[in-house]
Amino acid sequence: MKVAIPTTDKKTIFGHTGHADYFLVLTIEENRITDQEFRKNPHSDKEGHGDVPDHEPGSNHHDHDHSHNHNHNHMHHDENAHDQMIRSIEDCTYFIVRHVGRRCAPSLKRFNVKPIQVKGQGEILIDDVLPEIMKIPIE
Repeated sequence: MKVAIPTTDKKTIFGHTGHADYFLVLTIEENRITDQEFRKNPHSDKEGHGDVPDHEPGSNHHDHDHSHNHNHNHMHHDENAHDQMIRSIEDCTYFIVRHVGRRCAPSLKRFNVKPIQVKGQGEILIDDVLPEIMKIPIE
């Protein structure tokens, strides 16, 4: 299974999930980490304004979209940004986070990534939560 962890310094779990620079993606097999990679959070430098070009084919119809319906403009962008963020980790079973933002929750559901909230004050080192992550039952 794969697990994603939001981090900016690559050592601690970042509190503001959506603003983390990276997602550390761990591949866990038989209670061992067999692979790890840092993925850039597509949302971190965008802040949901949507002025960074999108590299997906056929994404230019979005532009066309929001010139029409003014009212949903903000929501559309917002959802889009969170969806993009979660899409970058959609191959993960779990997302280890400090907080689940209310706008992030629907995207997690949509891509079937389950959030696991880590309790604790101050900085939480990724290394400190690895033993707990290893105990998560694989679904």
